[in-house]
Amino acid sequence: AASEQAWDMLIGLPLTRGDYSKLVALCTVRLKTADTSRNRLLLAKAQWANKQFDACAEQLQLVLKQEPKHFLATAGLAALALRQVDDAKAAELLTVAGKLITPEITAEQQADFHVLEAIHAAITGHQREAFGLLAKARRVHPENKRAQEVSDALLDF
Repeated sequence: AASEQAWDMLIGLPLTRGDYSKLVALCTVRLKTADTSRNRLLLAKAQWANKQFDACAEQLQLVLKQEPKHFLATAGLAALALRQVDDAKAAELLTVAGKLITPEITAEQQADFHVLEAIHAAITGHQREAFGLLAKARRVHPENKRAQEVSDALLDF
């Protein structure tokens, strides 16, 4: 546990500075030290931030090989599908991820997921559904800034 805390503090420095290439390097070393789903997710997040989307997808797929019903990995692949404008794949992955929400999934993670669903709804022309999902995100986690940002963007659109 102390080792995990030390790693968390170590990767926090480049994260706060926006040094995503250093963050990817540290997360890669961390993964070599302990190959866990959590460490793969951290590497995938770092790769996303560093715009290494193919590498990010690879890590998320590897998480799903270790844990086929992993909510965050599935939701991450849905986000990548949205980014690639693959609406059908995004819809499929969002449906799967939605079924994987359990009480262990934090309110913040659930809210972020509903924002992702809202983005998909908006992209596919379902604005009313998008606003409903954003309201759901705010109910689940009232401090979620992304829900308000996406809502504002949709109003401006």
